[in-house]
Amino acid sequence: MMEKARTWINLIAGLLAILIIIWLAPAPVYKARGILLPSENARAPISPDSVVLVANRPYKGQLLGHINIENHYPMPGN
Repeated sequence: MMEKARTWINLIAGLLAILIIIWLAPAPVYKARGILLPSENARAPISPDSVVLVANRPYKGQLLGHINIENHYPMPGN
């Protein structure tokens, strides 16, 4: 019976030690440095005259396009 109690005490002590180590470990801070866009999808800019503003919002089911955005996070120390 004493072996079982010792096992539980060691288990709790080990878990507590792991939690303390995780809590004290430094966490890297990642700061966004901008947006990287794929170069194969690059398009030439359009002239300001070809921009059209709409008076009202399109209806709910209309698909206007798809935008993918990825944040670039440099490796710590760079």
